[in-house]
Amino acid sequence: MKTSWLIVALLSFSTSVLAQNSQHALWLEGGGGNPSYAIQYEQFLTTLGRSSFEVYGRIGIGAERARVAVPLSVHAVSQGDPHHLVMMLGATPQIRNLNLSNTDTYLLLVGGLGYRYQTRQHPFMLSCMGHPVLITDPTPTQLIDRNPSLRFRLSVGAGISF
Repeated sequence: MKTSWLIVALLSFSTSVLAQNSQHALWLEGGGGNPSYAIQYEQFLTTLGRSSFEVYGRIGIGAERARVAVPLSVHAVSQGDPHHLVMMLGATPQIRNLNLSNTDTYLLLVGGLGYRYQTRQHPFMLSCMGHPVLITDPTPTQLIDRNPSLRFRLSVGAGISF
């Protein structure tokens, strides 16, 4: 039950933070810190000072069988047209085994480095990234997992800006 409230609070906070600017995108992403796939909303946040990187925030929802995930991430995307370097950091709370008597919650800490194809003339985008994923299994009595596991995953995404 506490996990459900945490996810609702994260969604509410992230949606209010991301809704402050006007550059939006919807993504369908497979892999990375998601169970299999996720639908994600992306919002432009800022340009990093004098650098050539734009910063975007993302929030989404992913599901597969008895798993639900809420990926939250920040992406730094190089400016240019049409090829972009992408770096990301994120956290994905994930609930496994939705059977109420045996629910388990995980927290995936995700990094990423990859490529995005995006032109200014067309709304369609493609991305491919490599991700180190640190999988933690916190419990109500021990929030810091002493035995996290590290995995490497790929993700592929297709998006449309509006």
